[in-house]
Amino acid sequence: MSKGPVTDKERLAIIEALKSGKSQTATAKEFGRGASTVSRVARGAGLDAAYSTPKKANAARVWFAKQERIALNAELFGRLREMLSDEDLTATELKNLAIAYGILVEKRRLEEGEDTAVSTVRLSESDLHELMRRLPRWAEEHAAIGSTIS
Repeated sequence: MSKGPVTDKERLAIIEALKSGKSQTATAKEFGRGASTVSRVARGAGLDAAYSTPKKANAARVWFAKQERIALNAELFGRLREMLSDEDLTATELKNLAIAYGILVEKRRLEEGEDTAVSTVRLSESDLHELMRRLPRWAEEHAAIGSTIS
């Protein structure tokens, strides 16, 4: 049995319910309308989603995904530290590890909301060798920081 056409007042109430984070299914039940009717109202209002996830569920999903990325980042720092302890590393392998380390640091900064603006730095060969000498200690420190995040 059909309720008839959606009134302007009902249309506005459906749109507000969807904008507040209520799912289309829950909104359809609340207004006694079919899901396709609510979907049509949403589309007509420019709300481009076949399904609108509730805000709390979406926020939880984003938070857990971030925690998983942070945990993986910490694991990668630990693995990098293990690889750096290999005394038979070639220059190319060390360079690749340094690049991986730099990427991990930047990704961690992004996760923590730090500024990651790129700046150009020119290093002499001796400065570069000094940085490479310090790299294992830095990797160890960052791995220790990463392992305390839960």
